[in-house]
Amino acid sequence: MRVKFFTSSHGREDYGLPEKFRSLFSSHASRFGDFQVSAQSGQVMCLQTAQKIIADMKSWCGPQIVVLGLGDNNLRPRGLKKGHSGQEILDCHRLILESAADFQNVQVVIVGLLPCLKYDDVTKKPFKDTSYNLKKMTREYSFAFFFDIAKYFMNRETIKPTCFTDGIHLSLEGQTIYSDKVFKFILALPKLK
Repeated sequence: MRVKFFTSSHGREDYGLPEKFRSLFSSHASRFGDFQVSAQSGQVMCLQTAQKIIADMKSWCGPQIVVLGLGDNNLRPRGLKKGHSGQEILDCHRLILESAADFQNVQVVIVGLLPCLKYDDVTKKPFKDTSYNLKKMTREYSFAFFFDIAKYFMNRETIKPTCFTDGIHLSLEGQTIYSDKVFKFILALPKLK
């Protein structure tokens, strides 16, 4: 069994999140086996990204859980200036899910968009709306699951500043919350055969 997490800079080795995940998954190695991270700074969810994820899923021969933690960069100011949108996020996730429907023994976990302290005034509504639509989308596929990570980074309507180092990237506290909550969600998924 492989668990592969596709994300942006949050998943880079130098930010510490992969090590936290590895520690959690290694404690359940008999169930999960191989844990991998594919992370790239500034990564957006676009057609090229979706095609890479689909090709990666096709290349794996055994059971797999694909975790998608992408889309935040599409809706930040730089992504919007480059023409990215919430609809693009939805279309690309749909393409991945449609492709995954052709595979045996695959589960896809879509992690909702992570709040962004630095650009909350611009991103709050589009992040919420896009996450809501991703959640609705996963209900159409028996192998797809949505995890709302945002609520763990909020005090009601306010983002917890201690969870971020620079308003975008996760602090040690943020990494711990993110990895622990996502791991527990994956642990609770129905077991693949």
